[in-house]
Amino acid sequence: MWPRREIWALEQMPRIFAELGLERGRLGFELGDCMTLGINTNDFLALRELMLRAQLVDGSTVICRLMSIHTPWEIACVRKACEATVWIYAQIRGVLRPDLAEREFVDALGVAFAGHFGDGYAYQVGGLWDVRNPGAGDSNIFHEAVTNRVFRKGDLVARGGKLPRLRRRRGPALVHR
Repeated sequence: MWPRREIWALEQMPRIFAELGLERGRLGFELGDCMTLGINTNDFLALRELMLRAQLVDGSTVICRLMSIHTPWEIACVRKACEATVWIYAQIRGVLRPDLAEREFVDALGVAFAGHFGDGYAYQVGGLWDVRNPGAGDSNIFHEAVTNRVFRKGDLVARGGKLPRLRRRRGPALVHR
């Protein structure tokens, strides 16, 4: 949507960099696919015009490398999320049965997850389930919305994405893939 509305203006950035002593520095920005740091190519090029004494370069390779070096705390969080993922998927066999509606199934998984892990984790039970029954010729291919479809004998059930995540005290939840 244009004009774009921001809580900051690109024109503020040269002053901010100057206050940090970087008005003549070599500044690297991530210009790859993800733009994790939040600057797009057009803003990067405009900032180059606003900071003629600085050398603004594509620092994607360096930034991606630094982002791939994880702290012991981050590694512990990933391990806990993996353990939670293994645990919740192991519960499926005890919960899933013919004549159970999909909505009842995901609700039961959510209750089991919350009862086992408490408030430290979040698990979105709905979404990205795939149900196929080759014998009956009936499928509910990867779908986001939870439906009232009733499971039957012969259903093949798969899940894509939506793994458990560890909640942090401040900031967004740390999502593990």
